[in-house]
Amino acid sequence: MFPIFWRFIRDKKYIFVGYLIGSVAFLEMYVALFPSFSKIAQEKINLLMQSYPKEIWTVMGLDPAKLSFGHIESFVATEQYSFIWPILLIILAISLANAAIVSDIEKGTIELILAQPISRLKIYLSRYLAGATILTVFVFSSVYAIIPLTKIHHVLIHYQNNLTIAISGLLLSLSIYSIAMFASSIFSDKGKVSFLIAGLVILTYVLNILAGLKDALKDLKYVSFFHYYSAMANFVDNQFIAYSFWFFMGLILVFSLLGALWFNRRDIIV
Repeated sequence: MFPIFWRFIRDKKYIFVGYLIGSVAFLEMYVALFPSFSKIAQEKINLLMQSYPKEIWTVMGLDPAKLSFGHIESFVATEQYSFIWPILLIILAISLANAAIVSDIEKGTIELILAQPISRLKIYLSRYLAGATILTVFVFSSVYAIIPLTKIHHVLIHYQNNLTIAISGLLLSLSIYSIAMFASSIFSDKGKVSFLIAGLVILTYVLNILAGLKDALKDLKYVSFFHYYSAMANFVDNQFIAYSFWFFMGLILVFSLLGALWFNRRDIIV
């Protein structure tokens, strides 16, 4: 198992480095800009926020009452962890799932992998764990990069909040990764896997928005990834959304198991 695990990580190291550089570059930009934003009078910011209808904040998934650009946590949570970072996590998770199985089917190299003296379950597990390891390292590296950046720019920050947002982001990415791995074990086309998972993510995002706009639809939020992942709650309040751990862990366990079982029983024609 270890050679397959390590080979996958080595093959995807450039993807990992590219995504990490991109994430840290955005983070550096926001940390560098923060001192300028923090000098703006909070009253002016409040007036600006009050000029927007509340529906705008609902669509953005933000609570205007918690937006205070006098604190780095609120600024970074708004600019980085509510938009850029989750998008990078989702795209990276889908890319790794595609590379784990369906990419080899498309290229016709899956027979070489299956011909090795190791069971299909071990092959699946090796690649699943390799992808999960890459996601874990990416999440913690991209989050804790803020420590040296804030020191360079002389910005004060509560470092204990880093662990909360890192765990929440990791659970989100592993959930999507597990679902994508299941899809990758079913289909033989990377495009189908990518569009299916991207469509699912967009659908749950829309459902979360509708739940906030109409009281009659408020229960739809419970089936959305974005109800359980909240950058403001995680990074500003240092809190998890209720039951978010169990929601994400349930998705991870169910779809990783389904993916393994399907791949083990699947007839693969190259």
